[in-house]
Amino acid sequence: MTKRYQVRVKKRDGTTEVFHPEKIIRVLLAAGLSESDALQTAQTISQYLHSLHKKTVASLLIRDRVQLELDARFPYTAGLYRWYQKTKV
Repeated sequence: MTKRYQVRVKKRDGTTEVFHPEKIIRVLLAAGLSESDALQTAQTISQYLHSLHKKTVASLLIRDRVQLELDARFPYTAGLYRWYQKTKV
């Protein structure tokens, strides 16, 4: 049995925090996904991060993975997410 551990996220400012799928769910809901689609997408991304077997991943990796999942399954929402990423400070 594989031991699951908490993945940490290295943010752009160099700090780290525990990965919280809820943050992905929140932004996906804001972009217009249904709750079930947001939950499923966040779960897929969480599984991907754990499959890397790394204790720490860059926030940009998560952002890019969210974009990839949206591009593949929800093109309209992918465009909204891309716009959000460009405009956020």
